[in-house]
Amino acid sequence: MKYYIFFLFLFCYSYVTGQTSNSLQQNPNSDFKNFNFDNLTTTTKSFLEIGYGISSLKYSLYLRPTVTKNSLTEIKYGRRITKPAGNYSIMKFEDEYFFSSYNSNSLPKSNLEISFNLWRFGLGLRKGYGYNIANNSAIFPYYQMGLAWSRGEYSEPNIVSFAGATSYFRRFDRDLKFGTINNAGINIQLTRFLTLNSSFETFIIFPRYLVIKQFGSFFIELLSQTGLDYFTEGVIIKAAPKITPVFYFILKNSLSYLFYTLKKKNMNWPFNTEAPLTLETLKFNVTVTF
Repeated sequence: MKYYIFFLFLFCYSYVTGQTSNSLQQNPNSDFKNFNFDNLTTTTKSFLEIGYGISSLKYSLYLRPTVTKNSLTEIKYGRRITKPAGNYSIMKFEDEYFFSSYNSNSLPKSNLEISFNLWRFGLGLRKGYGYNIANNSAIFPYYQMGLAWSRGEYSEPNIVSFAGATSYFRRFDRDLKFGTINNAGINIQLTRFLTLNSSFETFIIFPRYLVIKQFGSFFIELLSQTGLDYFTEGVIIKAAPKITPVFYFILKNSLSYLFYTLKKKNMNWPFNTEAPLTLETLKFNVTVTF
């Protein structure tokens, strides 16, 4: 698994450099001669987004009481920037936003279940490349990251055999905790003002603050993701612009999920630390821009 990103990176590099070699023998404008570039302009708009999701709590314990499913409601407010990606028939977009969300569920059905309510707030960044379908319609697959502070309330199974599990959840109960969020999703812009969004989200909740290790771990991930941004802009988009949105989506989110997998055991990977709580959510959103 640790060599996954390396081989994926090598494959992408080999593919796009091969495309560059072939393109030297062709008319560079032939792919875009019928495209209306007048439709591609840089715009900055505010947006309001309302979302709903189904969440599942994950944790690393030998004793595993059942965790009830949980529903999420969320609101985001921020700004959206869209612009042409170079001189190609694709667009680049970036969202910067603040958000607040609430996870809730009904009472547990039995004393073998753990239920929880969770409130969180924070800020995030969402970006990607996409295709214009028509004058006001587009598809944008994206990568998203965020920083969040959360406060949860956890109901514990009333049974002696789960004593180890319940003491673990008491560390999170009613305390403000820091965490990181990552999403892989797709925006479908129906009109100039309305966008539908579906995504899969991973949320890591740290049981305690370890400033130096948390900063070091985050810096490694951020540096890796920034490297993929430069690779996309410097190599992929020049050699194979038509597949850039798909390649960017695969590369960014594969790397993101790799880091998530590593942090499920060591919350500040590569440092030797304890396991965090993690929350996985399937989300659906409606976005209005203005």
